[in-house]
Amino acid sequence: GTKMIQRFFPHMFELLRRAGVERVEADTSLNYMATMHLLTRLRFNVTGTVLSERWGAHVHLTHYLDEHAERTFLDQFCAGVKYQLRAREAARSSEPD
Repeated sequence: GTKMIQRFFPHMFELLRRAGVERVEADTSLNYMATMHLLTRLRFNVTGTVLSERWGAHVHLTHYLDEHAERTFLDQFCAGVKYQLRAREAARSSEPD
């Protein structure tokens, strides 16, 4: 209920971006809907699936810290509305000139 992850991850992403990291990756089970919801709200993109004999089916997600890399992924693999870009574009439009 404290939304600790939602508050911590953006700060961690900024520190990683400054250190030159281009992306953060995560795997989660399809059954963990709360985790899927959280990661997609943090602009993680589903980038694959993983099947293992031990853990079963998992979704592989990637959060791009590099804007060019994210735009390239979205242009190549995602059709329709690119919700991941909405917040970034809204922030740019509200910046003073």
